[in-house]
Amino acid sequence: GILYSTVDKYLELIDRLQEAFRVRDLLEKYYTERVPFIERRSILKNLTGIPEKKEPVKDYISMPALPYYLDRADWILEVNSVVEADSLRKCMKAHRGAAQFACIMFPELRSADGIHTMYYAPPEYKEYGSYPLDFHETEEGENSEQES
Repeated sequence: GILYSTVDKYLELIDRLQEAFRVRDLLEKYYTERVPFIERRSILKNLTGIPEKKEPVKDYISMPALPYYLDRADWILEVNSVVEADSLRKCMKAHRGAAQFACIMFPELRSADGIHTMYYAPPEYKEYGSYPLDFHETEEGENSEQES
């Protein structure tokens, strides 16, 4: 009984949020607008050989073009991790001629094990949110830009 009432409250909240933010309309527009770019044979053949992954990969490589789909923004700046470079390249290829992409890619931080990046680390070594806000600080706590 407790579980059902909790789930019902979450479903009600989701419905209210969808109404307030027009999520369904935006999703429909996203899926409709990406068809001419993503559903081309030249794009689909290089996505994945695993049928179950095809739709998520289409989402993954088309998401950087969302400003184009929703607002016809033809200049898009992607700010993301270098881990996302491959999906951005595929998005750029699919949207060649429709939108221009530029990117600022930042490196992934090393995890607590000192070997993996945060993205690839086992869960026990991930430290999201615990890295310093000033990446230029030296061990002494002084700003390295001031020293140079």
